[in-house]
Amino acid sequence: MNLSPKQQKAELDDLVALAKKGYDVVTLVERAARLNLDARLYPREAIVKRFAKYDRHDESALAELVGKKSARKEAAKKLLRAFERGARDRLERDRPLGELERISLMNAEADKLEIREGGAEIHRQRKAEEGASGETYVDVQALGEDVEAPKPTAGSVRDDGVFLFYAGEINALSGVPGAFKTGTAALSAVETLKRGGKVWWADLDFNGAQATVARLLAAGADLDVLRDRERFRLTIGESPAQVLSAVEDAASWLGDDDNAVMDSAGELVAMFGGNSNDADDWTRINRQTLMPLAAAGAAVVLIDHQAKTAAGTGYATGTGAKKRTLGGAFYELAPFKNEPPRPEAVGKVALTLLKDRHGGTGYGVGECVAVLELDSRDAAKGPWSWRFMPGRPKEERDDEQFEADVVHVLSLEPFPASRAKLQAALVASQGKGWGSDRARLALEEARKRHEAPNLFPIENKE
Repeated sequence: MNLSPKQQKAELDDLVALAKKGYDVVTLVERAARLNLDARLYPREAIVKRFAKYDRHDESALAELVGKKSARKEAAKKLLRAFERGARDRLERDRPLGELERISLMNAEADKLEIREGGAEIHRQRKAEEGASGETYVDVQALGEDVEAPKPTAGSVRDDGVFLFYAGEINALSGVPGAFKTGTAALSAVETLKRGGKVWWADLDFNGAQATVARLLAAGADLDVLRDRERFRLTIGESPAQVLSAVEDAASWLGDDDNAVMDSAGELVAMFGGNSNDADDWTRINRQTLMPLAAAGAAVVLIDHQAKTAAGTGYATGTGAKKRTLGGAFYELAPFKNEPPRPEAVGKVALTLLKDRHGGTGYGVGECVAVLELDSRDAAKGPWSWRFMPGRPKEERDDEQFEADVVHVLSLEPFPASRAKLQAALVASQGKGWGSDRARLALEEARKRHEAPNLFPIENKE
């Protein structure tokens, strides 16, 4: 995998972000080694050091056995060995294949071809049912008199009854770590189940069966429904053959009222031996795995990751072909700065439109289509409480936040005489301050209002 220095940094930052979230550090170090990073920019020891601070596996036991200082050395050796394994795996892929390996790969490719042909046949049958002629040209007359552009009819629903996803299309959720992407997909899946639909879920992102089911239960799913294979099917993809087999099954099982979740795009590409930055690789993998699900009629929800540096740009990590191949709605998720989703709290996430091929959402690119409000304060007693509210223009939300900031500054006693004193008061009352620009602007406006004389109309007593 040959990446530019900028791409190398983005890929490595993504892996470190996963380590911060608690993913297995040894596995992540092995994956970092497979990236073929420039050793001059990223020496082996420097990479291991970045990950070591997040590796807590058996830390207490090691400390008891060999002492704290020795435990750190043992942990470092373990990660160095993991890095060497990953580097060997990368070199192993480049060596000439033996006869048995070639035969095995040929058989795997034959299996994939058979599955692709099966998916294509399902796609042709579906198009025929919808009125397509199956010939070179489409029979437009068969479409009827009232031909309308597709509209979102699946997944989560806003308070005003507007759906967020398209059935029979590939939709996507993108965002930086902690943007509640998988949680939002879980809410969509639960709404689908509650409407009587079916849900197919592929977890390739190391969440695991227990965590995935627990998240769906927290979102309000019924445990008996999740146990019913005719309503819910979860696959923990461990190989391309396993994923393709699950896709083939799903293509014959899903329909127009159903939901298919693929978590996540980056792991899907890596599993199928593709390069995240190669458009042709993504197009091939997309046709093998996601298009058969959409052809079956399901609203496909693809989860994709963004590096923190990519926030607000409209692009997740890897090739821009991912955006090109989406036929449904593509949203960037961004937690509210002071109200991110977290355990036992109220959080908010803005869903900003990055692409809507059919225009059925009624919003333009860059506009906030919905705001998710999630209340997990009573999670110990039952499911989350949540709602999708219609989005408002960013300017309106910024103005509202600014006014709230000014009112808060005016309420402080004593009134802060400087930005430093304002930050100190904020830290004392909220535990943290504001950004410098935010504090400066709020203080300037609050100072004008605070210093303005109170003028009252003179009562006319005549």
